Amino acid sequence: MAVFHKYILSLALMAVFIGRLSAQQHSYAHYEVRDGLAGSTVYCMAQDKEGFIWFGTETGLSRYDGTHFRNFTIQDGLPDNEILKIFVDSRNRVWFIPFKNTIAYYWKGKFHTHDNDSSLRKIPDSSEMAQVVEDPAGNILVTSRKGADMIDSSGHVTHITSPMPFPYMSYTTSGIDRYGRLCVLYGLSDNYEIGYVEGDKVVSIKKVNANEMNSPAQDYLGPDLQIWQVPDSTSFYDPVHNTQFRLRRPKGLISVSRINTDSVTMNTTTHSYLVDIRQRKVTDSFLQDESVSSAIQDAEGNIWFSTLGKGVYRMGSGYVKNYAFRIGNSKVGIYSIERFHDSLYIGADNHGLFSMNLQTGALKGPRIYGNLTRGRITHILAMDGQPVILGTDIGVIRLEKNLHFDYLESVKSLQLTADSELLTAGHVYVRERALSDLHVLDTIWMGRSTCAFKASDGAYYIGTLKGVYSVRKGMHPTFLGARWPLLTSRINVIRQAPDGVLWMATNGNGLIGYKDDSILYHVTEADGLTSNLCRTLLLKDGNIWAGTDKGLSKLTQHDRFWTVIPYTISDGLASDIINTVYVQGNEVYVGTPEGLTFFDERNISKTSVCILQMTDIAVSNHRWPQDTTGFVLPHKDNNISFSYVGISFKSAGNIVYSYRLLGLDTTWRTTRETFISYPSLPSGNYELQLTASNKFGVHSRMASVKFTIEKLLWEKTWFWTLVLLSVALCLYLLFRYRLRLIRRKEAEKANTATRMAELEQMALRSQMNPHFIFNCLNSIQQYVIYRDVPGANEFISQFSHLIRTTLKISTCELISLEEEVDYIRTYISLEKKRFDNKFNYEIVVAPEVDVKECHIPPMILQPYIENAVRHGIGLRKDNKGMLEVRMEYREKYLACIIEDSGVGRKVAAQFKSLNAILYQSMGMSLVRRRVEMYNMTNKRPAQIYIEDLVDIEGVGKGTKVSILFPLEVVLQK
Repeated sequence: MAVFHKYILSLALMAVFIGRLSAQQHSYAHYEVRDGLAGSTVYCMAQDKEGFIWFGTETGLSRYDGTHFRNFTIQDGLPDNEILKIFVDSRNRVWFIPFKNTIAYYWKGKFHTHDNDSSLRKIPDSSEMAQVVEDPAGNILVTSRKGADMIDSSGHVTHITSPMPFPYMSYTTSGIDRYGRLCVLYGLSDNYEIGYVEGDKVVSIKKVNANEMNSPAQDYLGPDLQIWQVPDSTSFYDPVHNTQFRLRRPKGLISVSRINTDSVTMNTTTHSYLVDIRQRKVTDSFLQDESVSSAIQDAEGNIWFSTLGKGVYRMGSGYVKNYAFRIGNSKVGIYSIERFHDSLYIGADNHGLFSMNLQTGALKGPRIYGNLTRGRITHILAMDGQPVILGTDIGVIRLEKNLHFDYLESVKSLQLTADSELLTAGHVYVRERALSDLHVLDTIWMGRSTCAFKASDGAYYIGTLKGVYSVRKGMHPTFLGARWPLLTSRINVIRQAPDGVLWMATNGNGLIGYKDDSILYHVTEADGLTSNLCRTLLLKDGNIWAGTDKGLSKLTQHDRFWTVIPYTISDGLASDIINTVYVQGNEVYVGTPEGLTFFDERNISKTSVCILQMTDIAVSNHRWPQDTTGFVLPHKDNNISFSYVGISFKSAGNIVYSYRLLGLDTTWRTTRETFISYPSLPSGNYELQLTASNKFGVHSRMASVKFTIEKLLWEKTWFWTLVLLSVALCLYLLFRYRLRLIRRKEAEKANTATRMAELEQMALRSQMNPHFIFNCLNSIQQYVIYRDVPGANEFISQFSHLIRTTLKISTCELISLEEEVDYIRTYISLEKKRFDNKFNYEIVVAPEVDVKECHIPPMILQPYIENAVRHGIGLRKDNKGMLEVRMEYREKYLACIIEDSGVGRKVAAQFKSLNAILYQSMGMSLVRRRVEMYNMTNKRPAQIYIEDLVDIEGVGKGTKVSILFPLEVVLQK
């Protein structure tokens, strides 16, 4: 307690202490050999048109894209590993002056040297090369100590005649004058002049009092500024306004570098000094105790410094300001920040509390001091009408005249609750305190805690080394880690968003969003968080600011996805270890072990760029130029990979790439990798579309690479055309073969059918022959009965003729109409005799009918004639019967008409029913079957019509039979 009283006494007696704020400290990103730089001694730098920065070192050439270094040596085509000067021309050729007396340039992936370039071969290499410059017309001037050569845009080389005699004259530097002409600074001894190149000569413009011993790197010739060294001073001349001023030349001057329109750096063995040309004075210095060889400003406004032995440094654009705080002679870290009206309260190590007036910039620092161990002010609460309350490593302090102080435990968190009570968490208790005098109102948790927070629903959330507990008064604590393993790690900070989500900063699991007994969000390094070890947390204006051990992250939610913007040393922060953060609008205050960092986030992002470049195309382990497009690859070389990079030095490699391969997929995908591989693409036409977005959301242009994978033999159109034609031909031949087979089978069937029909007709005719014979024998029998021998002889003679004719034609398929007429005439004549001349007959052939050309089936008419005689005329009671047979054309048919004057079919039917047993004729049914067979082999059928003839009174007077044969069949030969 003695120590405690001594501490209180020292606070009560403290005097106002004006703290010391160091001058603004510059923050640098440092690149060394361990980061990929070719060498630690860097002589020169230049940024090309594509955004890459080139570094010339003593052990090789390096190209940096913001993410990776790519190094080149003599194995890659360099004439020498030690590169002294770099120049980029308007065509983006990167020129190099090596230590060796030669010159080279890199263009489109290839080094051009004296060995492979005819223009460079014409430039003599007898002396040390000095500089390379280019005029607006594209002419390149290469100067050496003892000569100059100009390469025009076509590659023609012109040697510039020396304006002074060698070996005394020396070219010190070259550049462009105000008229766009190539100019040089040359001279001997103390006689130096500036002249411009005209043709193959140098025309003097003015004499200058230049230092004889100066290096070309110490001079500069530009359209609006010319710099040269004079004894003990550096002369700055404005040729446009014809004004000049001098500055004392710093000790150990190595080079001068034109940074921008208004600024030049003078680079020395111990510093780099910034000269403001308008103010005509040195306004700043960089890299104390470093030997700086050159400086450039890139497209984002970053300033790069190359050093002799310490690699390369990159300084931010100046929008980030770093301040170091000191108590006595000790630099202290910043652990808490709180703004109150126009003052910024800053809690530091060694119990230092600073107050900065944001209007005037004045800094005051009442120092809290006691004879205790080192301690920090980790929390500050500033309120209207209330004293400032501090949470420190030794307790809670209420700053007022009568100081209230609770020296019990270090404060891990400090919260002003909704009911104006103070919730403190420490390594022993979590307690609620009265705001007025800090006395304890209630003990919420007994045991070590890392943080505590009272939520809007009245529940207390206690962070411990083992995870999170939920506590409600009068109830047992609930360990949330029992259900959610993510909540079993150490919790450093808990905050509640307006939507009720509790955000927890963990010591290794990133950020966790918890609500309604569920984990809604989990943000980690995979989502862009600078580290999973979160040290501090701020919820402000809908954004989440997370300070980690690797930088500051700003999280903005879009739907359920988070956009994360990181801020690190690469952006100018003094340290990546973030102790505390405070945000007011766009102004961001960050406390780190190195002090206070301030920046306006709008200024950092507005100068940011994102340049997307293809760096390599590899096809089956063969390299292609990165600007190749529209190429065609054999199908066996369908293993292709693309390397690319988004150049944004402020993003320090934090680039998100979106890509898709049209022809394979139309969906955009994202990656942070700088290469894409397609190991086995199918045949087809493809287009790789690629964009980059830096950490500030600045998007690049879209890069596009079109290529084609050749089709395999069976995938080509002509192949499938040939296949289709072959298939079609095969199908056609198969169809032809099948058709022929079908036709052959149909022909065979038809032949078989025809043959069968013929055989059947022959069988039918063979059935008719016995019928005729039977009927004729009956007639002969009647002659014999009546003892008419002459009549029988005549009948037998005609009958034998009929039998011979029948035997002859019965084997024929068709006979001529002439033969048929002769046959039926013989038959009718026999029938007439058999019926005792009871009837007369007439056979009429129309004049247009050619009986020799017309052919019909044999014996087709005979059954109907027989039926007309036997069942028609033969039943008449008188001898006046008449039988008429006519042959005529009827449209497309040959009509054979048999008409009798018999009793008619009705009377004949009555007679047949009475005598059916005595006789039954088979001729009519046989003819019908023959006609059916005849029709089977012909397209147009033969037709038979039978018509009953009656008189006026309806009494039958005969029958008319019409048999129609199709002419196309009848007239066939």
